[in-house]
Amino acid sequence: MNWWFVNILCLASLLLVMAGPAPGFAQSPRELPDVINQVQPRMVKIFGAGGLRRLESWQSGFFVSADGLLVTVWSYVLDSDETTVVLDDGQRLTAQLVGYHPQYELALLRVDLQDQPHFDLHAAVNYAAGSRVLAFSNLYGVATGNEKCSVQSGIVSGVIPLDARRGARPTNYSGPALILDAITSNPGAAGGAVTDRSGRLLGLIGREARSASSNLWLNYAIPAEQVLVAMELILAGQTSADGSGE
Repeated sequence: MNWWFVNILCLASLLLVMAGPAPGFAQSPRELPDVINQVQPRMVKIFGAGGLRRLESWQSGFFVSADGLLVTVWSYVLDSDETTVVLDDGQRLTAQLVGYHPQYELALLRVDLQDQPHFDLHAAVNYAAGSRVLAFSNLYGVATGNEKCSVQSGIVSGVIPLDARRGARPTNYSGPALILDAITSNPGAAGGAVTDRSGRLLGLIGREARSASSNLWLNYAIPAEQVLVAMELILAGQTSADGSGE
């Protein structure tokens, strides 16, 4: 064996460790549990209508204010006499539909809480293709009580206008979208949060959709700034709880 070559390799490895991680990979994997534990209390599991034709009766959401305001996708799950929100600690609350915006395919719900951990939609976070992300959601509905939301690690593959369809119809939302390499378009994942590796919100996981050009399932998120626009429109009364304009 060429021990000189082995010694060179060992020395190179030691120098890499001493130099620290490369730009964009500055966070140690050992810190991820702390980030995940910080985000989990901001997430909710949502249960409502479903069951017909094997439709799932659950989806995901997250808090955007300390007084119990939360955002999710607008879907048939919310078309229910009673929508239940399950918190990170397993507490079950009945949610009130504040309203939704058809163009953005987003809805606002409210539950009776104070001092709730939440994401700040006004805090701008830079992102671009290549950004490393975490995706939090109740995919497959596996969390029904105090179980944690599932967490996936991935990368932003691109930021492009969404060109997608459901069945033969195009999606209502056609604005900018974060295309992800993580498979987030699982049943129940819609409404989940996409964050950077520090736990700062980047976007909301969209409803299941296929690419209009390739017919492949898309894994995408609506950017946080678009979520903020939709939230402000709803709160301003530009769409009502039944989705009609005023």
